[in-house]
Amino acid sequence: MKGNLKLFHRALILVSVPLVFQIVFVVLLFVLLQQAEVEKEHEQYVKNIMAKLSLLKDSFVESVKTVGPALILGRHDVDVKYHQAMDPIPGELKDLQETLRDDEKAQDILDNIAPKLDFTISVLNKATKHVSDGNRIAAVLEISRLKTVYSEIIQEMDVLENYINSIEQEFPKRQEQNREIILSVLWGGIAFNIVLALFLAWNFNRGATRRLSVLVDNTQRMAGEVDLLPPVGGGDEIMSLDETFREMARALRLSFETEQKILQSIPVGLALTTESGQVQIVNSALCDMFRCQKEELMSRPIGHLFNSESHIAVGVLPAPSNGDLEFDTVRRDGSGLSVVLTQRSILTAGGDRHLTIIQDITQRKEVDRFKQEFLSMVSHDLRTPLTSIRFFVEMLEGGSFGQINEEYSGSAKETNHQIDRLINLINDVLDMEKLESGSFELVTKRMHASSFIDAAAEGVSRLAAARRVKVKRDFDTDAELVGDMVRLTRVFTDILENAIMASPEGGLVQICLENKESSILIKVIDHGSGIPSNQLESIFEQYKPVVALSDRDATGAGLSLPICKALVVKHHGAIGASSQEGIGSTFWVELPVVEN
Repeated sequence: MKGNLKLFHRALILVSVPLVFQIVFVVLLFVLLQQAEVEKEHEQYVKNIMAKLSLLKDSFVESVKTVGPALILGRHDVDVKYHQAMDPIPGELKDLQETLRDDEKAQDILDNIAPKLDFTISVLNKATKHVSDGNRIAAVLEISRLKTVYSEIIQEMDVLENYINSIEQEFPKRQEQNREIILSVLWGGIAFNIVLALFLAWNFNRGATRRLSVLVDNTQRMAGEVDLLPPVGGGDEIMSLDETFREMARALRLSFETEQKILQSIPVGLALTTESGQVQIVNSALCDMFRCQKEELMSRPIGHLFNSESHIAVGVLPAPSNGDLEFDTVRRDGSGLSVVLTQRSILTAGGDRHLTIIQDITQRKEVDRFKQEFLSMVSHDLRTPLTSIRFFVEMLEGGSFGQINEEYSGSAKETNHQIDRLINLINDVLDMEKLESGSFELVTKRMHASSFIDAAAEGVSRLAAARRVKVKRDFDTDAELVGDMVRLTRVFTDILENAIMASPEGGLVQICLENKESSILIKVIDHGSGIPSNQLESIFEQYKPVVALSDRDATGAGLSLPICKALVVKHHGAIGASSQEGIGSTFWVELPVVEN
Protein backbone atom coordinates (compact mmCIF):
# COMPACT_ATOMS: atom_id res chain seq x y z
CA MET A 1 0.00 0.00 0.00
CA LYS A 2 2.82 2.35 0.91
CA GLY A 3 4.49 1.91 -2.48
CA ASN A 4 1.24 2.76 -4.25
CA LEU A 5 0.90 6.14 -2.56
CA LYS A 6 1.46 9.16 -4.75
CA LEU A 7 4.23 11.53 -3.75
CA PHE A 8 1.57 14.14 -2.96
CA HIS A 9 -0.12 11.73 -0.55
CA ARG A 10 3.20 10.88 1.06
CA ALA A 11 3.98 14.54 1.54
CA LEU A 12 0.51 15.04 2.98
CA ILE A 13 1.10 12.23 5.50
CA LEU A 14 4.54 13.59 6.37
CA VAL A 15 2.95 16.94 7.17
CA SER A 16 -0.43 15.92 8.60
CA VAL A 17 0.64 13.17 11.06
CA PRO A 18 3.17 15.33 12.96
CA LEU A 19 0.67 18.17 12.77
CA VAL A 20 -2.04 16.04 14.40
CA PHE A 21 0.32 15.04 17.19
CA GLN A 22 1.36 18.65 17.61
CA ILE A 23 -2.30 19.62 17.98
CA VAL A 24 -2.77 16.87 20.58
CA PHE A 25 0.36 18.03 22.35
CA VAL A 26 -0.81 21.66 22.34
CA VAL A 27 -4.23 20.62 23.67
CA LEU A 28 -2.60 18.56 26.44
CA LEU A 29 -0.30 21.45 27.27
CA PHE A 30 -3.28 23.77 27.34
CA VAL A 31 -5.11 21.41 29.73
CA LEU A 32 -2.08 21.31 32.02
CA LEU A 33 -1.82 25.08 31.98
CA GLN A 34 -5.51 25.33 32.74
CA GLN A 35 -4.98 22.91 35.62
CA ALA A 36 -2.15 25.08 36.89
CA GLU A 37 -4.42 28.08 36.64
CA VAL A 38 -7.07 26.21 38.60
CA GLU A 39 -4.49 25.31 41.25
CA LYS A 40 -3.49 28.95 41.40
CA GLU A 41 -7.11 29.98 41.81
CA HIS A 42 -7.50 27.27 44.46
CA GLU A 43 -4.51 28.68 46.30
CA GLN A 44 -6.08 32.11 46.24
CA TYR A 45 -9.31 30.52 47.33
CA VAL A 46 -7.59 28.95 50.36
CA LYS A 47 -5.99 32.26 51.18
CA ASN A 48 -9.43 33.85 51.11
CA ILE A 49 -10.68 31.14 53.46
CA MET A 50 -7.82 31.82 55.83
CA ALA A 51 -8.60 35.49 55.71
CA LYS A 52 -12.26 34.88 56.40
CA LEU A 53 -11.46 32.43 59.18
CA SER A 54 -9.04 34.92 60.73
CA LEU A 55 -11.70 37.59 60.42
CA LEU A 56 -14.26 35.37 62.14
CA LYS A 57 -11.84 34.39 64.86
CA ASP A 58 -10.71 37.96 65.41
CA SER A 59 -14.31 39.17 65.43
CA PHE A 60 -15.30 36.52 67.93
CA VAL A 61 -12.35 37.16 70.23
CA GLU A 62 -12.78 40.92 69.95
CA SER A 63 -16.50 40.69 70.64
CA VAL A 64 -16.04 38.57 73.75
CA LYS A 65 -13.21 40.74 75.02
CA THR A 66 -15.14 43.91 74.33
CA VAL A 67 -18.70 42.96 75.32
CA GLY A 68 -17.85 40.82 78.36
CA PRO A 69 -16.07 43.51 80.41
CA ALA A 70 -18.62 46.09 79.33
CA LEU A 71 -21.40 43.89 80.65
CA ILE A 72 -19.59 43.14 83.89
CA LEU A 73 -18.89 46.84 84.53
CA GLY A 74 -22.41 47.77 83.56
CA ARG A 75 -21.41 50.44 81.10
CA HIS A 76 -24.26 52.35 79.61
CA ASP A 77 -23.07 51.86 76.00
CA VAL A 78 -22.96 48.07 76.34
CA ASP A 79 -25.80 47.61 73.94
CA VAL A 80 -24.07 49.58 71.23
CA LYS A 81 -20.77 47.79 71.73
CA TYR A 82 -22.55 44.46 71.74
CA HIS A 83 -24.16 45.04 68.41
CA GLN A 84 -20.97 46.47 66.87
CA ALA A 85 -19.04 43.38 67.91
CA MET A 86 -21.57 40.59 67.48
CA ASP A 87 -23.68 41.57 64.49
CA PRO A 88 -21.01 40.71 61.84
CA ILE A 89 -20.29 37.25 63.30
CA PRO A 90 -23.36 35.37 61.94
CA GLY A 91 -22.75 36.76 58.46
CA GLU A 92 -19.05 35.90 58.58
CA LEU A 93 -19.84 32.40 59.76
CA LYS A 94 -22.38 31.93 57.01
CA ASP A 95 -19.91 33.25 54.41
CA LEU A 96 -17.25 30.83 55.67
CA GLN A 97 -19.69 27.93 55.58
CA GLU A 98 -20.65 28.80 52.01
CA THR A 99 -17.01 29.00 50.99
CA LEU A 100 -16.16 25.61 52.54
CA ARG A 101 -19.31 23.83 51.44
CA ASP A 102 -17.29 21.38 49.26
CA ASP A 103 -14.82 20.49 52.02
CA GLU A 104 -16.41 17.88 54.26
CA LYS A 105 -13.76 18.06 57.01
CA ALA A 106 -13.98 21.84 57.20
CA GLN A 107 -17.77 21.62 57.22
CA ASP A 108 -17.61 19.19 60.13
CA ILE A 109 -15.47 21.62 62.12
CA LEU A 110 -17.77 24.54 61.23
CA ASP A 111 -20.77 22.44 62.14
CA ASN A 112 -19.18 22.01 65.61
CA ILE A 113 -18.42 25.74 65.88
CA ALA A 114 -21.81 27.00 64.69
CA PRO A 115 -23.97 25.84 67.68
CA LYS A 116 -21.33 27.01 70.07
CA LEU A 117 -21.31 30.42 68.40
CA ASP A 118 -25.12 30.44 68.53
CA PHE A 119 -24.93 29.53 72.23
CA THR A 120 -22.38 32.29 72.85
CA ILE A 121 -24.53 34.83 71.02
CA SER A 122 -27.62 33.68 72.97
CA VAL A 123 -25.76 34.02 76.28
CA LEU A 124 -24.46 37.44 75.39
CA ASN A 125 -27.95 38.51 74.37
CA LYS A 126 -29.29 37.47 77.78
CA ALA A 127 -26.39 39.12 79.55
CA THR A 128 -26.94 42.31 77.61
CA LYS A 129 -30.64 42.25 78.52
CA HIS A 130 -29.79 41.70 82.22
CA VAL A 131 -27.46 44.71 82.08
CA SER A 132 -30.18 46.76 80.48
CA ASP A 133 -32.53 45.70 83.28
CA GLY A 134 -29.87 46.65 85.86
CA ASN A 135 -29.26 43.07 86.95
CA ARG A 136 -25.46 42.88 86.58
CA ILE A 137 -25.17 39.77 88.76
CA ALA A 138 -27.36 37.83 86.38
CA ALA A 139 -25.33 39.19 83.50
CA VAL A 140 -22.09 38.03 85.12
CA LEU A 141 -23.57 34.61 85.79
CA GLU A 142 -24.57 34.32 82.15
CA ILE A 143 -21.12 35.34 80.91
CA SER A 144 -19.48 32.83 83.28
CA ARG A 145 -21.21 30.14 81.28
CA LEU A 146 -19.14 31.15 78.21
CA LYS A 147 -15.73 30.29 79.64
CA THR A 148 -15.73 26.66 78.55
CA VAL A 149 -17.58 27.33 75.28
CA TYR A 150 -15.22 30.15 74.39
CA SER A 151 -12.21 27.87 74.82
CA GLU A 152 -13.85 25.18 72.73
CA ILE A 153 -14.68 27.64 69.95
CA ILE A 154 -11.16 29.01 69.91
CA GLN A 155 -9.80 25.46 69.89
CA GLU A 156 -12.11 24.46 67.02
CA MET A 157 -11.09 27.54 65.10
CA ASP A 158 -7.42 26.70 65.65
CA VAL A 159 -8.06 23.18 64.36
CA LEU A 160 -9.77 24.60 61.29
CA GLU A 161 -6.96 27.11 60.82
CA ASN A 162 -4.32 24.36 61.08
CA TYR A 163 -6.23 22.24 58.59
CA ILE A 164 -6.43 25.09 56.07
CA ASN A 165 -2.75 25.90 56.72
CA SER A 166 -1.87 22.31 55.85
CA ILE A 167 -3.80 22.66 52.62
CA GLU A 168 -2.07 25.94 51.84
CA GLN A 169 1.34 24.41 52.46
CA GLU A 170 0.60 21.71 49.84
CA PHE A 171 0.22 24.27 47.05
CA PRO A 172 3.95 24.97 46.44
CA LYS A 173 4.61 21.24 46.08
CA ARG A 174 1.67 20.77 43.77
CA GLN A 175 2.70 23.79 41.70
CA GLU A 176 6.24 22.41 41.45
CA GLN A 177 4.82 19.07 40.36
CA ASN A 178 2.64 20.81 37.77
CA ARG A 179 5.66 22.71 36.41
CA GLU A 180 7.62 19.47 36.17
CA ILE A 181 4.70 17.77 34.39
CA ILE A 182 4.35 20.70 31.97
CA LEU A 183 8.08 20.72 31.19
CA SER A 184 8.07 16.95 30.76
CA VAL A 185 5.11 17.16 28.40
CA LEU A 186 6.73 20.08 26.54
CA TRP A 187 10.12 18.43 25.97
CA GLY A 188 8.56 15.00 25.50
CA GLY A 189 6.19 16.37 22.86
CA ILE A 190 9.02 18.13 21.03
CA ALA A 191 11.18 15.00 21.12
CA PHE A 192 8.27 12.80 20.05
CA ASN A 193 7.42 15.06 17.10
CA ILE A 194 11.05 15.13 15.99
CA VAL A 195 11.34 11.35 16.23
CA LEU A 196 7.98 10.91 14.51
CA ALA A 197 8.90 13.27 11.65
CA LEU A 198 12.27 11.55 11.17
CA PHE A 199 10.65 8.12 11.27
CA LEU A 200 7.99 9.07 8.74
CA ALA A 201 10.56 10.72 6.47
CA TRP A 202 12.84 7.68 6.67
CA ASN A 203 9.99 5.22 6.30
CA PHE A 204 8.40 6.90 3.30
CA ASN A 205 11.56 8.08 1.58
CA ARG A 206 13.80 5.04 1.86
CA GLY A 207 11.86 3.31 -0.93
CA ALA A 208 11.78 6.50 -3.01
CA THR A 209 15.52 7.01 -2.54
CA ARG A 210 16.26 3.41 -3.50
CA ARG A 211 14.09 3.62 -6.59
CA LEU A 212 15.55 6.99 -7.57
CA SER A 213 18.98 5.39 -7.26
CA VAL A 214 17.78 2.76 -9.74
CA LEU A 215 16.80 5.56 -12.13
CA VAL A 216 20.24 7.16 -11.78
CA ASP A 217 21.92 3.78 -12.36
CA ASN A 218 19.73 3.21 -15.41
CA THR A 219 20.76 6.60 -16.79
CA GLN A 220 24.41 5.58 -16.52
CA ARG A 221 23.62 2.15 -17.96
CA MET A 222 21.84 3.70 -20.91
CA ALA A 223 24.84 5.97 -21.55
CA GLY A 224 27.10 2.91 -21.41
CA GLU A 225 24.77 0.83 -23.62
CA VAL A 226 24.22 -1.69 -20.78
CA ASP A 227 20.92 -3.45 -20.06
CA LEU A 228 18.67 -1.54 -17.65
CA LEU A 229 17.81 -2.73 -14.14
CA PRO A 230 14.32 -4.22 -13.49
CA PRO A 231 11.37 -1.78 -13.16
CA VAL A 232 11.08 -0.01 -9.81
CA GLY A 233 7.38 -0.86 -9.39
CA GLY A 234 4.87 1.01 -7.23
CA GLY A 235 2.06 3.25 -8.34
CA ASP A 236 3.50 6.70 -7.74
CA GLU A 237 5.18 9.31 -9.90
CA ILE A 238 8.55 7.55 -9.62
CA MET A 239 7.06 4.50 -11.33
CA SER A 240 5.61 6.75 -14.04
CA LEU A 241 9.01 8.41 -14.42
CA ASP A 242 10.66 4.99 -14.65
CA GLU A 243 8.19 3.85 -17.32
CA THR A 244 8.68 7.07 -19.28
CA PHE A 245 12.45 6.71 -18.97
CA ARG A 246 12.28 3.11 -20.22
CA GLU A 247 10.13 4.17 -23.17
CA MET A 248 12.63 6.93 -23.92
CA ALA A 249 15.51 4.46 -23.58
CA ARG A 250 13.78 2.04 -25.96
CA ALA A 251 13.13 4.86 -28.43
CA LEU A 252 16.72 6.09 -28.17
CA ARG A 253 18.08 2.59 -28.59
CA LEU A 254 15.81 1.99 -31.59
CA SER A 255 16.86 5.36 -33.00
CA PHE A 256 20.52 4.54 -32.36
CA GLU A 257 20.18 1.13 -34.02
CA THR A 258 18.41 2.74 -36.96
CA GLU A 259 21.11 5.38 -37.23
CA GLN A 260 23.78 2.69 -37.06
CA LYS A 261 22.05 0.70 -39.80
CA ILE A 262 21.77 3.82 -41.93
CA LEU A 263 25.38 4.76 -41.15
CA GLN A 264 26.65 1.30 -42.01
CA SER A 265 24.56 1.14 -45.20
CA ILE A 266 25.90 4.43 -46.62
CA PRO A 267 28.26 3.50 -49.48
CA VAL A 268 30.74 6.29 -48.72
CA GLY A 269 33.21 6.28 -45.84
CA LEU A 270 32.15 8.28 -42.77
CA ALA A 271 34.15 9.11 -39.64
CA LEU A 272 33.18 11.34 -36.73
CA THR A 273 36.19 12.84 -34.96
CA THR A 274 36.86 15.17 -32.06
CA GLU A 275 38.41 18.60 -32.52
CA SER A 276 41.86 17.01 -32.11
CA GLY A 277 41.11 14.43 -34.83
CA GLN A 278 40.47 11.38 -32.59
CA VAL A 279 38.05 8.92 -34.26
CA GLN A 280 34.80 8.29 -32.37
CA ILE A 281 32.55 6.69 -34.98
CA VAL A 282 33.32 4.98 -38.30
CA ASN A 283 31.13 3.02 -40.69
CA SER A 284 31.84 -0.28 -42.40
CA ALA A 285 32.23 1.37 -45.81
CA LEU A 286 35.31 3.24 -44.55
CA CYS A 287 36.81 0.05 -43.12
CA ASP A 288 36.13 -1.82 -46.35
CA MET A 289 37.58 1.03 -48.38
CA PHE A 290 40.91 0.95 -46.53
CA ARG A 291 40.70 -2.81 -45.83
CA CYS A 292 41.17 -2.42 -42.07
CA GLN A 293 39.31 -3.28 -38.87
CA LYS A 294 37.17 -0.83 -36.92
CA GLU A 295 39.28 -1.37 -33.79
CA GLU A 296 42.37 -0.13 -35.65
CA LEU A 297 40.76 3.30 -36.07
CA MET A 298 38.81 3.94 -32.87
CA SER A 299 40.31 6.59 -30.54
CA ARG A 300 43.20 7.15 -32.95
CA PRO A 301 43.92 10.17 -35.19
CA ILE A 302 42.07 10.08 -38.50
CA GLY A 303 45.37 10.80 -40.27
CA HIS A 304 46.56 7.25 -39.55
CA LEU A 305 44.30 6.14 -42.39
CA PHE A 306 46.65 7.71 -44.91
CA ASN A 307 50.22 6.89 -45.76
CA SER A 308 52.99 9.28 -44.75
CA GLU A 309 53.91 9.87 -48.40
CA SER A 310 50.58 11.59 -48.89
CA HIS A 311 50.57 15.38 -48.73
CA ILE A 312 48.39 14.98 -45.61
CA ALA A 313 50.60 14.61 -42.54
CA VAL A 314 49.94 11.54 -40.39
CA GLY A 315 47.41 12.35 -37.69
CA VAL A 316 46.65 15.82 -39.04
CA LEU A 317 43.92 16.84 -41.46
CA PRO A 318 43.29 20.25 -43.04
CA ALA A 319 40.91 22.55 -41.24
CA PRO A 320 37.27 21.74 -42.04
CA SER A 321 35.96 23.67 -45.00
CA ASN A 322 33.26 23.54 -47.62
CA GLY A 323 35.75 22.40 -50.27
CA ASP A 324 36.76 18.88 -51.25
CA LEU A 325 40.27 17.52 -51.05
CA GLU A 326 41.25 14.96 -53.70
CA PHE A 327 44.42 12.89 -53.36
CA ASP A 328 45.93 9.45 -53.79
CA THR A 329 46.87 7.15 -50.91
CA VAL A 330 47.31 3.42 -50.22
CA ARG A 331 45.20 0.83 -48.42
CA ARG A 332 46.41 -1.32 -45.54
CA ASP A 333 47.27 -4.09 -48.03
CA GLY A 334 49.43 -1.71 -50.06
CA SER A 335 47.07 -1.28 -53.05
CA GLY A 336 46.53 2.17 -54.47
CA LEU A 337 43.47 4.24 -53.64
CA SER A 338 42.17 7.58 -54.88
CA VAL A 339 39.78 9.44 -52.58
CA VAL A 340 37.87 12.69 -52.24
CA LEU A 341 37.81 13.93 -48.65
CA THR A 342 35.25 16.40 -47.29
CA GLN A 343 35.04 17.66 -43.73
CA ARG A 344 32.18 19.45 -42.00
CA SER A 345 32.02 20.93 -38.53
CA ILE A 346 28.97 19.89 -36.53
CA LEU A 347 27.87 20.91 -33.05
CA THR A 348 26.87 18.02 -30.79
CA ALA A 349 25.93 17.72 -27.12
CA GLY A 350 29.55 16.68 -26.45
CA GLY A 351 30.99 19.75 -28.18
CA ASP A 352 32.31 20.50 -31.67
CA ARG A 353 32.92 17.47 -33.88
CA HIS A 354 34.24 16.96 -37.40
CA LEU A 355 32.40 14.75 -39.87
CA THR A 356 34.87 13.36 -42.42
CA ILE A 357 33.36 12.02 -45.64
CA ILE A 358 35.66 9.90 -47.83
CA GLN A 359 34.62 8.72 -51.30
CA ASP A 360 36.50 6.12 -53.26
CA ILE A 361 37.06 7.60 -56.72
CA THR A 362 39.60 5.04 -57.89
CA GLN A 363 37.26 3.60 -60.53
CA ARG A 364 35.99 7.03 -61.52
CA LYS A 365 39.53 8.26 -62.10
CA GLU A 366 40.24 5.15 -64.11
CA VAL A 367 37.12 5.80 -66.20
CA ASP A 368 38.12 9.46 -66.60
CA ARG A 369 41.53 8.34 -67.75
CA PHE A 370 40.00 6.02 -70.37
CA LYS A 371 37.60 8.77 -71.42
CA GLN A 372 40.42 11.26 -71.84
CA GLU A 373 42.35 8.72 -73.86
CA PHE A 374 39.27 8.07 -75.99
CA LEU A 375 38.61 11.78 -76.50
CA SER A 376 42.25 12.31 -77.36
CA MET A 377 41.98 9.47 -79.85
CA VAL A 378 38.74 10.87 -81.28
CA SER A 379 40.21 14.36 -81.52
CA HIS A 380 43.50 13.42 -83.10
CA ASP A 381 43.15 9.96 -84.58
CA LEU A 382 39.66 10.42 -86.11
CA ARG A 383 38.94 14.09 -86.71
CA THR A 384 42.24 14.83 -88.48
CA PRO A 385 41.97 11.87 -90.94
CA LEU A 386 38.28 12.67 -91.54
CA THR A 387 39.19 16.24 -92.41
CA SER A 388 41.73 14.95 -94.91
CA ILE A 389 39.23 12.47 -96.36
CA ARG A 390 36.59 15.22 -96.70
CA PHE A 391 39.10 17.43 -98.49
CA PHE A 392 39.95 14.53 -100.87
CA VAL A 393 36.24 13.82 -101.54
CA GLU A 394 35.57 17.50 -102.19
CA MET A 395 38.44 17.55 -104.68
CA LEU A 396 37.12 14.38 -106.29
CA GLU A 397 33.62 15.86 -106.47
CA GLY A 398 34.97 19.11 -107.86
CA GLY A 399 36.79 17.37 -110.73
CA SER A 400 40.31 17.94 -109.51
CA PHE A 401 41.13 14.38 -110.53
CA GLY A 402 39.04 14.46 -113.69
CA GLN A 403 35.35 14.35 -114.45
CA ILE A 404 33.28 11.57 -112.86
CA ASN A 405 29.87 10.31 -113.85
CA GLU A 406 26.66 11.12 -111.99
CA GLU A 407 26.64 7.86 -110.05
CA TYR A 408 30.10 8.50 -108.60
CA SER A 409 29.26 12.17 -108.09
CA GLY A 410 26.20 11.20 -106.02
CA SER A 411 28.26 8.74 -104.04
CA ALA A 412 30.86 11.44 -103.41
CA LYS A 413 28.18 13.85 -102.18
CA GLU A 414 26.70 11.24 -99.83
CA THR A 415 30.18 10.34 -98.58
CA ASN A 416 30.92 14.02 -97.94
CA HIS A 417 27.56 14.37 -96.13
CA GLN A 418 28.28 11.39 -93.86
CA ILE A 419 31.80 12.70 -93.17
CA ASP A 420 30.24 16.04 -92.11
CA ARG A 421 27.82 14.20 -89.83
CA LEU A 422 30.68 12.23 -88.26
CA ILE A 423 32.80 15.36 -87.78
CA ASN A 424 29.79 17.16 -86.22
CA LEU A 425 29.26 14.19 -83.92
CA ILE A 426 32.91 14.28 -82.84
CA ASN A 427 32.67 18.03 -82.26
CA ASP A 428 29.51 17.50 -80.17
CA VAL A 429 31.24 14.89 -78.03
CA LEU A 430 34.24 17.17 -77.49
CA ASP A 431 32.02 20.17 -76.73
CA MET A 432 29.96 18.13 -74.24
CA GLU A 433 33.14 17.05 -72.49
CA LYS A 434 34.35 20.65 -72.29
CA LEU A 435 31.00 21.76 -70.88
CA GLU A 436 31.04 19.02 -68.25
CA SER A 437 34.63 19.65 -67.22
CA GLY A 438 34.12 23.41 -66.98
CA SER A 439 36.80 24.19 -69.53
CA PHE A 440 34.29 25.64 -71.99
CA GLU A 441 34.60 29.43 -72.07
CA LEU A 442 32.10 31.94 -73.47
CA VAL A 443 33.14 34.99 -75.45
CA THR A 444 30.40 37.44 -74.42
CA LYS A 445 29.43 40.87 -75.69
CA ARG A 446 26.39 43.13 -75.78
CA MET A 447 24.09 42.29 -78.69
CA HIS A 448 20.47 42.19 -79.77
CA ALA A 449 18.45 39.00 -79.71
CA SER A 450 17.55 39.45 -83.38
CA SER A 451 21.23 39.17 -84.35
CA PHE A 452 21.70 35.52 -83.38
CA ILE A 453 18.12 34.62 -84.34
CA ASP A 454 18.69 35.98 -87.86
CA ALA A 455 22.08 34.24 -88.03
CA ALA A 456 20.49 30.93 -87.03
CA ALA A 457 17.66 31.36 -89.55
CA GLU A 458 20.21 32.10 -92.26
CA GLY A 459 22.22 29.03 -91.29
CA VAL A 460 19.24 26.69 -91.81
CA SER A 461 17.94 28.40 -94.96
CA ARG A 462 19.38 25.74 -97.31
CA LEU A 463 17.86 22.94 -95.22
CA ALA A 464 14.52 24.76 -95.12
CA ALA A 465 14.59 25.29 -98.87
CA ALA A 466 15.44 21.65 -99.49
CA ARG A 467 12.44 20.54 -97.37
CA ARG A 468 10.29 23.45 -98.63
CA VAL A 469 9.66 24.62 -95.05
CA LYS A 470 9.08 28.31 -94.39
CA VAL A 471 10.88 29.85 -91.38
CA LYS A 472 8.98 32.97 -90.22
CA ARG A 473 10.13 35.59 -87.68
CA ASP A 474 6.84 36.32 -85.94
CA PHE A 475 7.85 39.31 -83.77
CA ASP A 476 8.34 43.07 -84.09
CA THR A 477 10.16 43.77 -80.82
CA ASP A 478 13.79 43.22 -79.82
CA ALA A 479 15.93 43.16 -76.64
CA GLU A 480 19.57 43.66 -75.74
CA LEU A 481 21.50 41.05 -73.79
CA VAL A 482 25.04 39.92 -73.01
CA GLY A 483 26.08 36.58 -74.53
CA ASP A 484 28.28 34.58 -76.85
CA MET A 485 27.06 35.25 -80.40
CA VAL A 486 28.54 32.03 -81.81
CA ARG A 487 27.17 29.77 -79.07
CA LEU A 488 23.67 31.28 -79.04
CA THR A 489 23.54 31.05 -82.83
CA ARG A 490 24.42 27.36 -82.54
CA VAL A 491 21.64 26.83 -79.95
CA PHE A 492 18.95 28.25 -82.22
CA THR A 493 20.46 26.65 -85.32
CA ASP A 494 20.08 23.22 -83.70
CA ILE A 495 16.56 24.01 -82.51
CA LEU A 496 15.53 25.31 -85.94
CA GLU A 497 17.10 22.31 -87.69
CA ASN A 498 15.12 19.96 -85.45
CA ALA A 499 11.91 21.95 -86.09
CA ILE A 500 12.48 21.87 -89.88
CA MET A 501 13.26 18.15 -89.88
CA ALA A 502 10.10 17.49 -87.79
CA SER A 503 7.89 19.60 -90.10
CA PRO A 504 6.15 18.18 -93.14
CA GLU A 505 7.14 19.41 -96.61
CA GLY A 506 5.65 22.82 -97.24
CA GLY A 507 5.22 23.36 -93.48
CA LEU A 508 5.80 26.43 -91.31
CA VAL A 509 8.24 27.09 -88.46
CA GLN A 510 7.56 30.22 -86.38
CA ILE A 511 10.05 32.16 -84.25
CA CYS A 512 8.34 34.25 -81.54
CA LEU A 513 9.92 36.68 -79.05
CA GLU A 514 8.27 37.99 -75.89
CA ASN A 515 9.67 40.68 -73.59
CA LYS A 516 9.36 40.03 -69.86
CA GLU A 517 10.32 42.14 -66.87
CA SER A 518 14.01 41.11 -66.79
CA SER A 519 14.27 38.51 -69.57
CA ILE A 520 13.14 37.53 -73.05
CA LEU A 521 11.29 34.38 -74.04
CA ILE A 522 12.09 33.01 -77.50
CA LYS A 523 9.84 30.26 -78.91
CA VAL A 524 10.37 28.03 -81.93
CA ILE A 525 7.06 26.45 -83.00
CA ASP A 526 6.65 23.71 -85.59
CA HIS A 527 3.56 21.89 -86.81
CA GLY A 528 5.02 18.45 -87.26
CA SER A 529 4.23 15.06 -85.78
CA GLY A 530 5.28 16.08 -82.28
CA ILE A 531 7.37 14.29 -79.66
CA PRO A 532 6.08 11.08 -78.03
CA SER A 533 4.96 11.82 -74.46
CA ASN A 534 7.18 9.04 -73.08
CA GLN A 535 10.25 10.76 -74.55
CA LEU A 536 9.45 14.41 -73.81
CA GLU A 537 11.07 14.46 -70.35
CA SER A 538 14.35 12.94 -71.61
CA ILE A 539 15.02 15.00 -74.75
CA PHE A 540 17.64 17.14 -72.94
CA GLU A 541 19.52 14.12 -71.54
CA GLN A 542 22.77 12.91 -73.09
CA TYR A 543 22.84 10.01 -75.54
CA LYS A 544 19.05 9.70 -75.71
CA PRO A 545 18.06 10.56 -79.28
CA VAL A 546 14.37 11.10 -79.98
CA VAL A 547 13.35 9.15 -83.08
CA ALA A 548 10.35 11.28 -83.93
CA LEU A 549 12.21 14.55 -83.40
CA SER A 550 14.58 14.69 -86.35
CA ASP A 551 16.46 12.48 -88.75
CA ARG A 552 19.72 13.94 -87.44
CA ASP A 553 19.17 12.87 -83.85
CA ALA A 554 17.55 9.65 -84.93
CA THR A 555 20.87 8.45 -86.25
CA GLY A 556 23.10 10.58 -84.00
CA ALA A 557 24.20 10.28 -80.39
CA GLY A 558 21.52 12.54 -78.92
CA LEU A 559 23.89 15.35 -77.94
CA SER A 560 22.59 18.42 -79.77
CA LEU A 561 19.79 19.29 -77.30
CA PRO A 562 21.88 18.50 -74.16
CA ILE A 563 24.57 20.82 -75.55
CA CYS A 564 21.91 23.48 -76.20
CA LYS A 565 20.72 23.17 -72.60
CA ALA A 566 24.27 23.42 -71.22
CA LEU A 567 24.97 26.53 -73.32
CA VAL A 568 21.71 28.20 -72.26
CA VAL A 569 22.44 27.44 -68.60
CA LYS A 570 25.91 28.98 -69.01
CA HIS A 571 24.09 32.14 -70.14
CA HIS A 572 22.06 31.98 -66.87
CA GLY A 573 18.96 31.09 -68.82
CA ALA A 574 16.48 28.22 -69.08
CA ILE A 575 15.26 25.94 -71.86
CA GLY A 576 12.27 23.66 -72.24
CA ALA A 577 9.78 22.10 -74.62
CA SER A 578 6.13 21.15 -74.91
CA SER A 579 4.50 18.98 -77.53
CA GLN A 580 1.32 17.32 -78.67
CA GLU A 581 1.58 14.31 -80.94
CA GLY A 582 0.13 15.01 -84.39
CA ILE A 583 -0.06 18.78 -83.72
CA GLY A 584 3.52 19.96 -83.25
CA SER A 585 6.14 21.03 -80.73
CA THR A 586 7.28 24.25 -79.10
CA PHE A 587 10.84 24.81 -77.86
CA TRP A 588 11.43 27.88 -75.70
CA VAL A 589 14.54 29.61 -74.39
CA GLU A 590 14.48 32.28 -71.69
CA LEU A 591 17.53 34.56 -71.37
CA PRO A 592 18.26 37.51 -69.05
CA VAL A 593 18.40 40.92 -70.72
CA VAL A 594 20.45 44.02 -70.05
CA GLU A 595 18.45 46.29 -67.77
CA ASN A 596 18.25 49.95 -68.75
